[in-house]
Amino acid sequence: MLIDLHVNPGDLSPEALAKAVADAGLDAVVVTPTDRVDRLDAYLDALEDVGVAAFGGVELLLDYGALVFVPRELDNAFYQATWSPATARTWRLDEALAAAARLPGVLLCEHPYQRGARDPLGDRVYDIRGLVGLETRIGHGTASRDHLADAAADTLGLARLGSSSGDSARLGAAVTIVSGEVEEQHQLCDALEPNRCHPLELDDPAAPRDRRTPVLDRPPPRRDGDRDGRGPRGDRPGRERGPRGEGGEGKGRGPRRDAKDRPRRDS
Repeated sequence: MLIDLHVNPGDLSPEALAKAVADAGLDAVVVTPTDRVDRLDAYLDALEDVGVAAFGGVELLLDYGALVFVPRELDNAFYQATWSPATARTWRLDEALAAAARLPGVLLCEHPYQRGARDPLGDRVYDIRGLVGLETRIGHGTASRDHLADAAADTLGLARLGSSSGDSARLGAAVTIVSGEVEEQHQLCDALEPNRCHPLELDDPAAPRDRRTPVLDRPPPRRDGDRDGRGPRGDRPGRERGPRGEGGEGKGRGPRRDAKDRPRRDS
């Protein structure tokens, strides 16, 4: 099954979103409106009308990045819960985690390093407890940032996921391959494990994505006799000091005097 786990309908109507998903060739999607679920059923019905398996969730928009909560059941407890921040336009991380913890389900995190419509979460992802999956492929951005997400997912023991990251204009660019039978919400939650799902990017043949990891510039090779690659001392530009003369003389400095020969300064 090819599923997009983070589909934000934005301003699209249910019918327009269903058509866009069908045109992208997806088998299933998780519809995740931002901080609200009051119109979720309309989108799920429209998707099922075009033959796409539809699951529900909610996107919790943070100051940096976003979380996605997928409940095990689309029941009254989920629909009647508060899914908007109390005092600000975005969730504080601790408040969002507390809201998701009130119901059984799985918590996912959007790509923490690729920059999109908002600033990414970055290394703050390492401080989030309770995550099940992490978006590591979203169909755009630099390969090195994807590798950072891979490392975070592996370190935290999370499933690697692919999605459009809530951007309806990128539907089909990246998806998650889920193995096994998935027809209900709880089955989807159970399937989001590292050994049961994998990210996949689907390129436009006319504009394939550059996935090469950039190679950092390296210093020139060290030569015999070099001092840390700077060349022999005598080859470096600067004032020539020359050899010391007899009695400790240095070029242009005159003979060295013993302490008893130095003039005594009056106190």
